[in-house]
Amino acid sequence: LLKHKGLFYGLGTLGRSSVGFVASSWLLYFYMPPESSPLVPVALYGVAILGGRLVSALITPYIGYFSDMSRNRFGRRLPFMFVAAIFFLIAFALLWRPPLENESLVNWVYLFSIVIIFRLSTSLHQVPSQALLPELAEDDNERVRLSTWDAAFLLIGMMWGGMAGIFIEKYGFQGMSKIYILS
Repeated sequence: LLKHKGLFYGLGTLGRSSVGFVASSWLLYFYMPPESSPLVPVALYGVAILGGRLVSALITPYIGYFSDMSRNRFGRRLPFMFVAAIFFLIAFALLWRPPLENESLVNWVYLFSIVIIFRLSTSLHQVPSQALLPELAEDDNERVRLSTWDAAFLLIGMMWGGMAGIFIEKYGFQGMSKIYILS
């Protein structure tokens, strides 16, 4: 098992990067479809996205601190990562299921809330994951090897995420989200 730690270390990045890439690439198109009316007020869409990123940026140092200070029988980092993965996937699924089918402030509040959960769970996974690297690697060579695995899975995840358009065309946004959640 230890011999394959680069593989296991990179797998977390695979899921996070593919789902994150899909959300970054398709969320605007979903909420602001060019062929029909938007689901949220146009002027407020960017506020929801920016709000999620700002909350994530503000909370990230605290996630690092609490991850560093954590004492758990499963380790300092893994409990954060496992809990984050669950919220990450739930939030991803909910991004594509607004409560109303037409433009409304209710949809905007919903989007804003889910984007915050999505971004927080991304940070809650990514920060401990990156902090885990020096704990897993015994020396600089191994750190480079693990980072290479991480970068390779990041690239593979982005390529997998780049295929979302095919799934959206065939199964719709909700069907696509199920495919990415299950993979």
